Amino acid sequence: MHRGGVRTGADLRRSDSLDRIAGTFLRWKREGASDIGAQARKVLDAVSHVSGPSIAAAMRDAAANLHRRTGRSAGNGSLMRTAPVALAYLGDPEALAEAAVQPVR
Repeated sequence: MHRGGVRTGADLRRSDSLDRIAGTFLRWKREGASDIGAQARKVLDAVSHVSGPSIAAAMRDAAANLHRRTGRSAGNGSLMRTAPVALAYLGDPEALAEAAVQPVR
């Protein structure tokens, strides 16, 4: 299973942090992850050729395109990944709110 950026201390409000996390998702899939949902798999497949800066933006675009095409993007994977975000921003509710939406936009 993929391990997100919160445990590494990454600031989820920064694009470079989101790019690192996106790259980790792609590596996770390439290395044979078997527990990827159908929607996540389609997004990862759509950006499999992208690397480096702007990979997170490419994933957001691919997810938005998938939603426009299918109307089906209400999976629970992103919701499950937001739970640990609260731990990284304890005591700063404004930063928490900002950080929590970034990986799931």
